Amino acid sequence: MTLSSAACPVAAAVTLVATLVVASVSPALAQTNHLTIRMYDYSAVDRRVRTGAVDEARAIVDDAGVTADWHDCSRSELCAPEAGDLVIRVVRETGSSELEWRRALGYSVVDPGARTGMLATIYINRVEDAARHAGADVALLLGRAVAHEVGHLILHTNEHGNHGLMRAIWTEDEMFRNTHDDWVFASPERTQIHSALQRTGRSAAR
Repeated sequence: MTLSSAACPVAAAVTLVATLVVASVSPALAQTNHLTIRMYDYSAVDRRVRTGAVDEARAIVDDAGVTADWHDCSRSELCAPEAGDLVIRVVRETGSSELEWRRALGYSVVDPGARTGMLATIYINRVEDAARHAGADVALLLGRAVAHEVGHLILHTNEHGNHGLMRAIWTEDEMFRNTHDDWVFASPERTQIHSALQRTGRSAAR
């Protein structure tokens, strides 16, 4: 993300989004399949910030009609990922310069051909710098970056949308204005997410 774009590098002065179309999933699928997301913080970010970020990411994913079990694995030794889990790791870079906040907030490792993607990395120092420059809340921006990367992992692609959370660039103005539609999945991505989850049988709609 960018000022960031989550799975591909994005310039600091730009941003991401979400959708209104929710694909239906059978009750049986809803009860037996779950999307599990595990977040590992290796950056020693303030617990309040991390908790707020998880809450924001959960709300965005839930808003798209996707059921997910979220686990904050930062302080647990019994939180090893299992097959099919999505893993988000938060790390801190060292030796950053004044201009590095303009780079992508993170990236996702996906294989579009094999339709796989399980791991995303977010740089907390870039999130903090972007939030500071834009006058935005760090926890909210981190949570939105997490949700953006979850979108990439579900869709198995590093491509971006034109509107909403999955746009490639987030501008300072967008982050400061904090308009709802800028921080949710847009309709095209909502439809694609539900199609992807139905194909893999890993999640359910509300």
